[in-house]
Order: sequence, then structure tokens, then C-alpha cells
Amino acid sequence: MKLLLVVFVICTAALLAFFFYLDSPVSPGSRTRRFVIRSGESAQQIAQNLREEDLIRNETYFLIVARMSKQSSALRAGLFEISASMTTRQIVDHLATTNGLPREIRLTIPEGFTAADVADRMQSVGLCNSSTFMDVVDNFEDYGIDLRGVEADSLEGFLFPETYFIDETADCKGTARRMVDLFFKHFGPKERRLAGSLGLTTLEAVTLASLIEMEAQLDSERARISGVLYNRLKRGMLLQCDASVQYALSERKKRLLYKDLEIDSPYNTYLYKGLPPGPICNPGAGSLRAALRPEKTDYLYYVARRDGSGSHVFSRSNAEHNRAKNRIKREMKKR
Repeated sequence: MKLLLVVFVICTAALLAFFFYLDSPVSPGSRTRRFVIRSGESAQQIAQNLREEDLIRNETYFLIVARMSKQSSALRAGLFEISASMTTRQIVDHLATTNGLPREIRLTIPEGFTAADVADRMQSVGLCNSSTFMDVVDNFEDYGIDLRGVEADSLEGFLFPETYFIDETADCKGTARRMVDLFFKHFGPKERRLAGSLGLTTLEAVTLASLIEMEAQLDSERARISGVLYNRLKRGMLLQCDASVQYALSERKKRLLYKDLEIDSPYNTYLYKGLPPGPICNPGAGSLRAALRPEKTDYLYYVARRDGSGSHVFSRSNAEHNRAKNRIKREMKKR
């Protein structure tokens, strides 16, 4: 009988010690940080997110505490400040009894979006009026946004494509500044020196990257298309990028007509030599890398295959280029 009592006491002590461990802070002394509960997330999903962010030790224990304290249903969407120095019980209580900070909004900016596209996307998710954002883009200096000495007419090209989580109370200026700051994390002093070694200013490098972004559909071809554009620039040839003409038009077209190539705009690279005066979109990291690391090649032309693959045929001469175009036309007729 005494043996059973000893075993019971030992097991009880071990169980209590185990639960004490599960409830204990993951990292005592840690600073508070933000944790998001999104609309529709279950208690189980919340527990999983907390564990993945190293804020609790065990998901099941979190769920047990929430249910036993009858607070599972009180876990609502919001933005909360919690710390790994809090016990699991404290975290449950805080999430269940504290009003969340302003809700975070998910904002995804794909590579190749223009500033106007970004403005429309921001308005569509309820973050900012599109015209107000474009005023920030066009008059960024008046809003105190620093382009690190780059002489540009607008923020076009510097709104880095990424998925952002932004407080719903954030303003247009703050969001634009965040995008610009992220751009310069990807295009820092090393990249600026590399651009200089290629004879390009930062603005010219970003402009070239924006052309690559819109011309290349495959990551594997970005550096090669960059090499073609560099070769044409060195030879004083017209770049003849359809994407730059699209940027000059008042509306986008699925396919350019010959008359579109006659539009009098410095962005029309069929009429004006050299790079356009500024970026035609906001390029991603891949296109920025390609602009700074062009493939060494003797290609001067490329044409899209138009077979759905997104690939191009590259040529060294105009005659070879014309043959490639005619071959693609014949293949299109056979389909």
C-alpha cells in the first residue's frame, strides 16, 4: 500500500512538473513582438502559429488551457503584442481578453506592377486611395521619402514587389516608404558599385531591370535578355522593346500595332535610342540581378516563340532574326 502511495506521489509530481514545463516561457526576457490572428483561424491554427513562432512550447497544452478556461471562443482576429517570456496561460488570457491592435492587411505586389498598378491594388484592399498614393509616388520628396541620392522623377521602379502585412491604419506615405526601404535592402552599396562598373547610374540600372522584367517570362532567360539589351546599347542600336511602348500608351494592349510603334514618347524605344528616361515598372530581385550580371553573348535580337512556353529565339543578325520570326509565323498557322 505504501509502495502504491509512493508511486502515485511520484507520478503526480512528475505530471505536475511536466505541465509546469509546458506552461513555462519559451524564452525568458524576450521582447514583445507582434502576433497576428487572421479572420477565420481556428484555435488549433492559432496554437500551431504560436508554436511555429516559438511563443509556446506545445500546441495541445495551449488548446487544453484555452478550453479549460472557456476562452477558446474568445480568440478573435487581430494584431497582438506578446512575448516568449510569457507563460502559455498568460498568452491565452492576453489573446482572449485584450482588444487587438489595428488589423493587418495582406498586400501582394507582383513583379512588374507599375506604380499605378500598386495604387489600384492598395485601394482594392482598402489601404489607401489610389490618387493619394500616386501623389506620393510623383511628389515623394515633398513627403520626405529618401531615394538615397538617386535622381528620379518618381518612385516608379523603387516600390519593391513583395507580400506586405500592413496595419490598416497605415497611410500612403508610410507604405510607400516601406516599399522603398525594402528596395534598397536588395539594391545596396554593393549593387550600386556593380552598376557603376557597368557604366550605369542606379536609375539606369533599375530602368534596365524594368525592361528585363517585362520582356522576360522565364527566369532562365533574364540574364540573356539583359545581355542582348547591353549589346544593343553598346552598338547604339534602338532597343525596340515592346514593353516600353506599352508604358507610353494610355491603355495596355494585348498586341501592339505598327501605328503604336510611332507614338512620340521618350519611352518609345523604337524611335529613341538608349534607355527610357525611367523605369517602366517595379522589377523584382531576379531582374535586378540580371541587369547587373548580363550574360556575355553576341546575340542582338530575340523574339517570343508564342507557343505558351514563355521562351524566346535569340539571333545574332537581322537576317537570322527575320528567319526566326517567319518560322514562328509558319508554326502559328499550323496550329
